[in-house]
Amino acid sequence: MVSLCPEGKQTKPMGDNNVTVVGATSMNTLLNRFVKNESGATAVEYGLIAALIATGLITAMGYLTTGLSDAFTTIKTKLNVTG
Repeated sequence: MVSLCPEGKQTKPMGDNNVTVVGATSMNTLLNRFVKNESGATAVEYGLIAALIATGLITAMGYLTTGLSDAFTTIKTKLNVTG
């Protein structure tokens, strides 16, 4: 079965003979296409930004819950004393 691709025919040396491979893509072409492709890099950057924001929020919530717990404990003790 022979399949065609946009690159067309490429001749590759195989031992002493030259063999024409229809639809094959050279490793250099694949590597160059992979290096130039930036769509995955954008997704990774957004993922890193989201992880950084989540880490900041979790840290802030840790400080806020300690402060809120102390505030409600203070309010509870004051209400128990006067009530």
